Amino acid sequence: MPGVPGRSGRRGKLTAQHIAEGTYRADRHGERVELAIGSSKPRPMLLLGKDEQELWDMVTGGLPEHVLHEIDSPTLTMLVALWSQWKRLWELWQADPLDRELRKSTLEIGAQAQRMFSQFGMSPADRSRIKAAQEKKKSPADAIKEMLEAKLGK
Repeated sequence: MPGVPGRSGRRGKLTAQHIAEGTYRADRHGERVELAIGSSKPRPMLLLGKDEQELWDMVTGGLPEHVLHEIDSPTLTMLVALWSQWKRLWELWQADPLDRELRKSTLEIGAQAQRMFSQFGMSPADRSRIKAAQEKKKSPADAIKEMLEAKLGK
């Protein structure tokens, strides 16, 4: 079925793309539901402590303004809560390094947190991926202009 991941065929166009290209038909595309992403910043969904607020501010302040939206609030809140839980487990594990269950729990939560951190560009490789995605959004005219300026030494 086209447009369904894992199935053969091409993916369908978004409704906005049909409208922009003049191919929108109400009888075919009228009942589609598309997620509208707001332009406001994410807000914590839990009361954050001092350390959690610092992490929240670091993540939200470290990314370009147009990357995070209010719809990212639950995922970012989950990341901060997971990091807080990892921090508490780490302190317990350091107090008793021979406790096998604490070690396993700390490492598992650390791995989950690492996966979530990568979604928010918290490693150099992740930030370069986000930067590459932003550079792809440049218009061809801007890319040609930059190339010519680089060659002419401006």
